[in-house]
Amino acid sequence: MKIRRSLKLLKNINTRWPLLITAYVLVLLITGVTLVNPLLFAFIIDHVLLKGETNYLIPILLLGLGIAVFNCVFSIVKDTIFRYLDINYTLDLRDAALRHLRKIPILEIEKTGPTKFQNFLGLDTAMTSNFITRILVEWFSNASVLFISLGIVFFMDWKLGSIAILFVIFLIFFPRFFKRPLLKYSQKVREHNEENGSYLLECMEGSKEIRILGLEDWESKRNKIMYKGIIKVSTLDSLFRSVSNNMSGLIISIIIIAIYWMGSYLTGSAVISIGLFVAVVSYLNNSLFRVLSINSFYGDLQATNLAIQRLDDFLQSPVEAHFRTADDGNGRGFTPTAAPRVDDSPGEEEPKALEIMGLNVTVGNKRIISDMNVSIEKNKKIAFVGLSGSGKTSFYKTLLGFMPVESGEIFVFGENTKTFSRDRINSMMGVVFQDSFIFKGTIHENILIGNLQATEEEVYAAACNANLKPLLDKLPQGIFTSIHNKGLDLSGGERQRIAIARTFLKKPQILLLDEPTSALDQLSEYYVIDALDKLMAKKTTLISTHRLGTIKNADLIVLLDNGRIVDSGTHDELMNQSALYYTLVTHYQKEGENAAT
Repeated sequence: MKIRRSLKLLKNINTRWPLLITAYVLVLLITGVTLVNPLLFAFIIDHVLLKGETNYLIPILLLGLGIAVFNCVFSIVKDTIFRYLDINYTLDLRDAALRHLRKIPILEIEKTGPTKFQNFLGLDTAMTSNFITRILVEWFSNASVLFISLGIVFFMDWKLGSIAILFVIFLIFFPRFFKRPLLKYSQKVREHNEENGSYLLECMEGSKEIRILGLEDWESKRNKIMYKGIIKVSTLDSLFRSVSNNMSGLIISIIIIAIYWMGSYLTGSAVISIGLFVAVVSYLNNSLFRVLSINSFYGDLQATNLAIQRLDDFLQSPVEAHFRTADDGNGRGFTPTAAPRVDDSPGEEEPKALEIMGLNVTVGNKRIISDMNVSIEKNKKIAFVGLSGSGKTSFYKTLLGFMPVESGEIFVFGENTKTFSRDRINSMMGVVFQDSFIFKGTIHENILIGNLQATEEEVYAAACNANLKPLLDKLPQGIFTSIHNKGLDLSGGERQRIAIARTFLKKPQILLLDEPTSALDQLSEYYVIDALDKLMAKKTTLISTHRLGTIKNADLIVLLDNGRIVDSGTHDELMNQSALYYTLVTHYQKEGENAAT
């Protein structure tokens, strides 16, 4: 166990020291009081049974009963405190992991899928908390009993004590012979569980396709192949744990037989009394079986060690660049700096709303944006068009700080976005994607997340501006109607209008609209476009769309191909000078005619 890593994770936990110290003190008290019992039994044997001093019997029995009541009450208190701490530590770690998840590059989440991060938030945090509140407690408790018992045995008879200490040392180090396979198979079990989780999530998300295409048998065969791996490694993991535990039990049985033999000899020679011999055997049993109990956690410890390493590695993983900027003293977390090309002296023209200079973005080994240069004035509407995969969405993600900039600069209102924090970007830019995510809750709550400080009247006004009033008037609870999983009880157009209402509340300076109507029917598109027109008023807007009317009305059209700007101009200019644009427009016209019929 890497203790240093465990201690590092404590900074993510509200340790609640008074409760934690109280619980560990109770462990020591319960341990100490429990170890009095063998001495009481030894006294009864030597003084009451053998010497006939019956006047001691009732006080000794009452003392034993008092110890039992003490252990019962304080064990309940101890267990309750540790359970309370376990839940809170798990939630503290989960909150820390979730906060970090919100800072790592979006590409990492999209690349690996949600299952890996579900384990960080679920299994790893629970196992780490379990280490602090269960495994560590058990080790502490067992170790306390072990050392105190050995000390008492050594005090009673140094020969028996010395032999017991040697055997205990051997037993403690015995499981280390199995450390490598236990760690190896714990890792493999973890990897297979993650893979299984990904497959099961995929099966749930692909339920429609599996049912429509009749893929139940295909799914079952694929799962059986996948299950073979987890069955094998889980069996081997269990085998090595069982061998480690049971071999330790066998060795303990041999040791106890040897102790019985030696103790019988010492009792027969009158070196120790019968009562003390019974006490010695009891303490030795305590010691040896505490070692067995400690060893039984060895497999769990390897799995926990792996969870702690993974959780610590995750919490130390690099975060998005916009989360690494300095704080401005007002909680905004950014240090704004003016672009070197902009002069604030009188007579200078107002800085551009957006200026891109030599922008290059590479993901993996693929260049997705190449040498992009574009200048956009304030309150202008710019349409970005191109074939699928031309880089429109990637460009928007770069502006939002979701893509790593390899080289080049982005200036927003004269400031370099390299100095922007995530909060600053979020406050300046609003976005409506092709498929906006709807959270479980009410319509009101889903709009309110655009600005959590907004009043109820402002939320309703935003909903009306987004053309949601016809929907709200039909619903029995209006804007407070609950929405189910991902808003699937709403139409695509209604979900888009909720996303637009959020953006109305947010009041950003720059709008990014990424194919906001591409998945809508003609009537839904009409409502959404009308809402977008109101939203775009007096705002700098970047829009990618297949809707020809929106493209024609743009102040500037930027034509993209393979991540490069290949041409720009007005609609009429591009129709005359660009064959690619002419092809796109012809295609959009046919789409519009087909939709109309």
